[in-house]
Amino acid sequence: MTHRDRLHLWGLLGPVTLFLGVFFLIPLLTIAVYSVLTPGLYGGVDWAFYHWNYGRIFGWADGIDEVFEPVYLQILARSLGLALTTVLLCLAICYPVAFWVAKLPQRWRMLFLFLIALPFFASLIVRLYAWLLILKPSGLLNTVLLATGLISEPLDLLYTPFAVVLGMVYIFLPFMFLPLFAAIDTLDAALIEASADLGANPGRRS
Repeated sequence: MTHRDRLHLWGLLGPVTLFLGVFFLIPLLTIAVYSVLTPGLYGGVDWAFYHWNYGRIFGWADGIDEVFEPVYLQILARSLGLALTTVLLCLAICYPVAFWVAKLPQRWRMLFLFLIALPFFASLIVRLYAWLLILKPSGLLNTVLLATGLISEPLDLLYTPFAVVLGMVYIFLPFMFLPLFAAIDTLDAALIEASADLGANPGRRS
């Protein structure tokens, strides 16, 4: 890579790197530093190392000022479980769809990419409130299920793990789809065709 190429690369990556550093990495580092400082009297912190905050979660609390609370581990495990479920569902939905869209003609491909990006044109709060109206006991979903006779009383769907995962999958689907599509779209179709000629099944080819 020549010096000119390096300058061009830094010119492209520099603004994004600076933006992520200022608005993403620095806040995370600030939180990490504050998490090991001594709590202050009025909600602030004293600049002295204090690892008992994590002891309340992982079990090495001193038993005097801080007490181990198993509920924190339960909350952490539940959060990780919801996050993992969201990632796996987004991947299961987006991976085959990204392959399908990548094989479409150019005009249809642009249409589907526009539809994927369309939610970004509306406020996140408005979109989540729409799900609130759909999932509440008197909402659209329960009304349809009651009308068809599939249930005899409204389902309590709001404020459940199902509703949380549904909302998170809905939010993060575009963020999973777009990078996958960008990677799949650059694949050499000749290689996929060659693997099919050599006997690879559709799962192995993808």
